[in-house]
Parts: sequence; C-alpha cells; structure tokens
Amino acid sequence: MAGLSEELCLATTAVRVEVVQGVARDVTLALPAGLVVDQVNGFDSRRLGGPPAGCCVCAPLDPVPSRTDMSFVVQAEMRVPREGAVVVPLVRMPAAERETGGIAVDVVGAGEIAGREARGLDPTHASELGDIVAGRESPSMLAFRLKPIGGAEPRALGVTVVRYTPQAVLVANVEEARYRALASDDGRLLVHARYAVRNNQRSFLKVSLPSGSTVWSAEVAGRPVRPGVAERDAVLLHARKRACRRRSAALRRRFRCT
Repeated sequence: MAGLSEELCLATTAVRVEVVQGVARDVTLALPAGLVVDQVNGFDSRRLGGPPAGCCVCAPLDPVPSRTDMSFVVQAEMRVPREGAVVVPLVRMPAAERETGGIAVDVVGAGEIAGREARGLDPTHASELGDIVAGRESPSMLAFRLKPIGGAEPRALGVTVVRYTPQAVLVANVEEARYRALASDDGRLLVHARYAVRNNQRSFLKVSLPSGSTVWSAEVAGRPVRPGVAERDAVLLHARKRACRRRSAALRRRFRCT
C-alpha cells in the first residue's frame, strides 16, 4: 500500500515468504533509491550502508526450514514530488523464484491520479488485495496485481498526480431562528427559542443567554438533552452531523425583565 501525500510516499509492504528448499536464516529485500525503512514488524532488520547498497536484511529469530512460511510487515517512506510524475517505490526480493501479490496507490489530500505507466503489473480492483487495503478504498485509488515473475525481473510503476486547491465550505448554518416570549406581571419572562440547523462538521451549537437567565429545558431533534456550560452565560447543545438535512433545537429559558 502506497499513500502519496504532498511531500512523502508512505509505503506499507506485507511480505510472506515460502521457503521451498534449504533453511532461510535471513531475507534480503531490494529497496528503491530514496526509500527509508522505518520499521520491520516481526523481524530484526539491518539496513546496510555498504554493499549490497539499497538493501534491507531481515533476520528471523530462528532459522526457517523448508516448506515453511514466514511473514512480516515493512513500513517505509520516501520523498516524492507534490504533483506530476511520481515513481511508486516497490519493495522487491531478488532471490525469489516468483513474486506474487499486488499494490494499491492512493493520493492523500485533494488530488487524483491522472495517468499511470506499469511494467510487470496488471490492473485489478483494490478489494482483491486483501487486508492491507481493507477499509482504505477511495475514488483516487489504483490497484495492480503483480505478474508472477522472478524477483530479479523488471517491474516498475509510475503515476501522474494532479493536485487541487481546497476550497472553504460552510461547516454549519442556522437556517431559521424563531422566538416566543411570555411576560408576567412580576417581571419574569419565559422565552422559547427554536433553531433549524444545517450542520456537517460542528459538534455543538453555542447559544449565548442574557445575564441572569436560567435554562429550563432543551431538546435536539425532539429528544430532551442536557446542555453543556460554556463561558459568558452561554450553553452548548449537541449538534448532529448530518449534511443537507434540517435539525431543530429548542431551548426554553427564564430571566427577569429590565
């Protein structure tokens, strides 16, 4: 899984190795230029600065005998251009007789993939790649299945990223506010306030009250709620986050007229 942000490519590679002959004491992965391994879950990893350059050696705690599988996850990152041509980093295993699996590429933020150039890969759907991309599908995601070729055979993936400028959107709007007031002879005033709110991000509706007033009751979408207390004689009413639908909040309060 490769996520392309505006500065970095965050790559998560789930590796499963099947030992077909002999005993595996370590696994050598070939890394693209510029890819930095942050963590290897399950193995002790050693990044080599000398020969062989651009490799990561992963050593299991115990040697792995033949006809046995071993699995681990490599987390790495690499600086990439914000937009334009981007080479997607592919972690390879040169000693493998056959590489299988897949890769998914997604753009993080406001952008999309406008073009692609693949070698040794076949287009597929992201749902075919298993748990590594489960729950991470998006309209800009591309998925490829690895052709079953040797680890030393040519394989590459390049994409063209287009970025967009995010526009500010209205996060909440009180479409309608209605008030009914009842005044008594002893100088008290009962006010019923009703608000129609269109909300898609805010968690609370803040209502400022006149000094000395007291909240009697509050309802949101017809259900009684207990308002929170804010600063300067204000209360907080829970606002449901449902865009393009009208929700009403009613508030009854009592205070003395001046």
